[in-house]
Amino acid sequence: MSNGTMRPGGLMALAICNFLFAGLAGLNVLGLVVFLTMAAPRGGQTPRGMPSEMMLIAMVALGAIGGVLLVLSGIGYIMTKKFLGRVLGTIYGLLALSSSIFAIVVFTNAGGDVGLLNLVGIIYPVLTIVLLNTTFRNDFVN
Repeated sequence: MSNGTMRPGGLMALAICNFLFAGLAGLNVLGLVVFLTMAAPRGGQTPRGMPSEMMLIAMVALGAIGGVLLVLSGIGYIMTKKFLGRVLGTIYGLLALSSSIFAIVVFTNAGGDVGLLNLVGIIYPVLTIVLLNTTFRNDFVN
């Protein structure tokens, strides 16, 4: 609640989704770190369908940054803060969208296939960008 006004319900729902996706991003980063340490390619050979170790490290970094942005922007949605909510949410959307496209390109070039989670990784960031900059544009203060 900011300045005695009610927070839009859709903004609260978006905040909850952010926290859920941040938890999933954390699990994804943890899984990639475990994969990197346990199944590192032996003798410089990367198995078919798997990206190189540097690409996996880049995906871990992007996932960690995206998770932090999800939490911070979710807090901004709840507090209806312009920078924490709208700005960081938009930055998350752009980063996640480019990260998803990067992952699709990397896995396709490595001989892998694109899954349903890759499509969700595109849909939610686009939805976030659109909602923050149209529907909820005037709901943020400061």
